[in-house]
Amino acid sequence: CQARMANNLAEAKQMLAAAEAYPQQVQMICPPPHRMPFEPYIRDMLASGKLGEITLVELYHSGGGNLDRNSISWREMVEYSGKQILAMGICAETLNAWVGEYDTLSAFTATPIPVKKDDKGNDVQIKIQQVVTITGKLLSGALIVEHHSGLIADKTTPRNQVTIYGLKGTLRHTFLSNTIEYAPAGEELQPVNVPAKLQRDWEVEQDFIDAVRLAQQGRTWFVSPDFKEGLAYMRKVEAVHMAAASGHAVKLASL
Repeated sequence: CQARMANNLAEAKQMLAAAEAYPQQVQMICPPPHRMPFEPYIRDMLASGKLGEITLVELYHSGGGNLDRNSISWREMVEYSGKQILAMGICAETLNAWVGEYDTLSAFTATPIPVKKDDKGNDVQIKIQQVVTITGKLLSGALIVEHHSGLIADKTTPRNQVTIYGLKGTLRHTFLSNTIEYAPAGEELQPVNVPAKLQRDWEVEQDFIDAVRLAQQGRTWFVSPDFKEGLAYMRKVEAVHMAAASGHAVKLASL
């Protein structure tokens, strides 16, 4: 499934149930490119204890892709994106894989440009939000804050990065420039030359072929994200909408 698993959480649950009912058939969701190529290194850093206890995760995913009032992208169309907002789903998969899922979250959303012109000059109501802020607590106990916007007008402040703060150090990954920075406690962030053995390219086609061949041979195969991981990110998407609509924090285990 690429680039969206499903329109909503209910559909995602149906897909997982179908996948579990037919375990011999390959199930696969296209992994988000944000996890490549440095996921092995990031997982290694987290497991090594070099960051210590994680206290805060901060994510920015912002740009100006939604500013044009005379252009409507597929990401702004409910019939193609469902309840997805900007790159929130892609980031959800990445965060879930690295720092774990949300326990509880609060969210606010906005659509400052509510009407745009389509390619025929007709007014179209934009039903997918253009700005989102999310705050909450992860299952690990760490706090987290996310900023998503498609309406950044300048060329200086757009950011596409995640920073993981621990008691013993800080790790920052900037997706657009594909850089990693690390700082032990008391030192400044410095670029990291990640060893090749701790990198993995985005090879979704080869992963799919390998999974099919292993399944044909009756051997164990594994893909990530699978439908269970996809359901986890869809649960977060649903929680964001519920929290924004109600003005109350949502506990994800209740969904």
